[in-house]
Amino acid sequence: MKSTELKPTTSSNTNSQKENTGKPFFQKDSEGDFFSKGNFLGGGNFFQPSSPSVQMKANKSQPKDVKLTRAADKDAEYWDEKYYKEYEIGHSWVMIERADKSKDSYGFWPLSGFDPSECLKSVDGKVHHPDTAHTPTAMFSAMVSEDELKKGEQFAADNDTADYNLLTNNCTSFARDFFDECGQIAPSAGLIIEDPNALHDAIEESNGWKGLDPLETKKPSKKAK
Repeated sequence: MKSTELKPTTSSNTNSQKENTGKPFFQKDSEGDFFSKGNFLGGGNFFQPSSPSVQMKANKSQPKDVKLTRAADKDAEYWDEKYYKEYEIGHSWVMIERADKSKDSYGFWPLSGFDPSECLKSVDGKVHHPDTAHTPTAMFSAMVSEDELKKGEQFAADNDTADYNLLTNNCTSFARDFFDECGQIAPSAGLIIEDPNALHDAIEESNGWKGLDPLETKKPSKKAK
């Protein structure tokens, strides 16, 4: 497995506030579908402007031969007592496949356990690299260049020990920020709180528009009656 060892350059939080322009932000993906970026936390608009890296023009000098995947493993919903009592909240992370077929992954976790009944409390967090504890139930992929990928990897290094909070700075928001740093937009994972279950549902809907199932397998064509 090929991975790049990076040292943190700044101390930042994966849920850092981005400037709110007062205008909704929409952007088309490579297939021409519209997606919204951001989550709705602490007031403001339903959508926030993308980071500068998303707005930058792609580097045309380098091939986009790295497959970047935002993965979700769906589990219990918020209203299910298993979510709080048994910590069955699912997971979201980023998977990488390079042109040489080598694979890598990044995910964000509580450093040493977490009590979902105290979901407003932040705890020490840790980036897992690789992150292979879960099997995806939904995937959304995009092709990026090595230089674009390095921006995401640097983001992961900079936030290696950021605080984890189930509501405001969790595995799903980390995966979204990683994706954004690579210059990509993925389906929204919730307007109020980002979580793996909402991400799974959004990916399933998005993939369906393209004739794909949640795991990006082409659906069989329906035979005319």
